[in-house]
Amino acid sequence: MVSIKQFACLVFGGLVVLLTGTRANAQSTCTRSDTLPTGTSPTWYVSVASSEHADSQRTQVFGRTCTLTEVTQSKRLRIRVRQAPGTYPAIYNVVTRNRNELYVFGGNAGQSSGAYVARLDPETLVELWRTPLRVSAGQWSYLGVMAVHGNGFLYAVTSNLLVKLNPTTGAILASLALPQLPADKGGTGAAYNGFVVTADGLIVTKSIERGPCTADGPQGLFCAIDNRLPSTLAVVDPGTLRLLAATTLSEPSLGRLMSEKHDGIDYIYIPGVSALTRYTWVNNTLALDSGWGPVGYDGGTSPSGLGLLGSFVVGQTNIVPSVTPTRVFAVNIFDGSQVYHLQPFVGLSSSWVPSKGVFDTVNSRLYVQDTAAAQVAAIDLTPTGLQLAWKVENRATGFMALLGPSSARQISMPAFSA
Repeated sequence: MVSIKQFACLVFGGLVVLLTGTRANAQSTCTRSDTLPTGTSPTWYVSVASSEHADSQRTQVFGRTCTLTEVTQSKRLRIRVRQAPGTYPAIYNVVTRNRNELYVFGGNAGQSSGAYVARLDPETLVELWRTPLRVSAGQWSYLGVMAVHGNGFLYAVTSNLLVKLNPTTGAILASLALPQLPADKGGTGAAYNGFVVTADGLIVTKSIERGPCTADGPQGLFCAIDNRLPSTLAVVDPGTLRLLAATTLSEPSLGRLMSEKHDGIDYIYIPGVSALTRYTWVNNTLALDSGWGPVGYDGGTSPSGLGLLGSFVVGQTNIVPSVTPTRVFAVNIFDGSQVYHLQPFVGLSSSWVPSKGVFDTVNSRLYVQDTAAAQVAAIDLTPTGLQLAWKVENRATGFMALLGPSSARQISMPAFSA
């Protein structure tokens, strides 16, 4: 069987590429993924990478992975590249389930071929099956996502379509048309940009309403800001894909939501365009937690997403380009009035942060990036606030991930040379 630790699966312009670190006569001593007992759980499937952000707290810390240094037993690596024989347009994310199971999600709702989920052989990258996901013509071609729920089934969302798939055959077992705002006179529909699951396994997702607009793809975010159509927050039963609850938010929300549970209550954190708010899920009811927020960002445009660092929900502004430097903020989940701010990249003419940060609770450290500034930084969460630990020049273009054990982390990020 192929151990997921042994390779990194990357995507480049529709190609799936397998990168393997090698060293002559190397014998890996890392058994972190070899000994991982994959299987069902109340939340996400127990696997090396069952969702795009590792957990519903969106930490992006993949602790059961092995770094390439551990695999090869050397700091000097040779990289062997194998390219998938198939073509995979607009790949967004790749996830694992059991060993020898690798799944790819790609395509956009508005493209002629639509979105799709495909299963590949992780050793050869040969396609085993591909399932197209069709939505109405004219939908906004924004990104969706795919993940493996704790019940073992695949779930994918594209536009306002949520589907449940058989991981063995790719057959669509159930589908749901998520709520769209009737006030959208432009008829472009809603894009549900990702989902999390509660502690009991319920699917929580949130829309972006583009409204009247001629721009497509990520450029449609500017229309969402200008048109100010509010987002919809929805909770779905993963077994039947029955809509359990939905509520219209007070404003648009562009970035990714986050959920966590404490004191017996599920909390859902929403990055609105002007402020961070929190909703509770209690007795099958969604309700605004007016005693905690809203919390403003103190400069910059809407956050790219949220994550949990210890007892703080953390975000970073400027999901759309801005001349204001990106601002990192941390808010205490027990006390919404305790807020820390830091601008790690200052003195620059532009800022753009399409991807959220990484949150390492064990080490009280977060890692952030700014694509326009072409810099990556590490920030420590201290009892007195956020403190810059280091920053380097590196133009990251997508979500970062933290790999390896807590004592020897490695950051993985898609990047290019300017």
